[in-house]
Amino acid sequence: MALSWQARKGVFKRQLKLREAFLQRERQRERETLSSVLAEVGHPYHEAVWMLQLMAAQFETELRWISRLLKELGRRARAKHPTLTKP
Repeated sequence: MALSWQARKGVFKRQLKLREAFLQRERQRERETLSSVLAEVGHPYHEAVWMLQLMAAQFETELRWISRLLKELGRRARAKHPTLTKP
């Protein structure tokens, strides 16, 4: 992310799309695992359930963030007031 401004045109967007696809797959896998664990433990008040819910929430958060970045990508601009250190 920090060096994305140095990438060739289209590379950053392509990387975001790849990350988005990966997160969607992982989110689905996490949901399936959660469903399986819930069936096994029989209630939602179990450490394994809580951890899986946390992971799913983290995937959701990053997916929302990537969605916002993809919408704003066309507005990307250089820093208006860069601070450069001089030797």
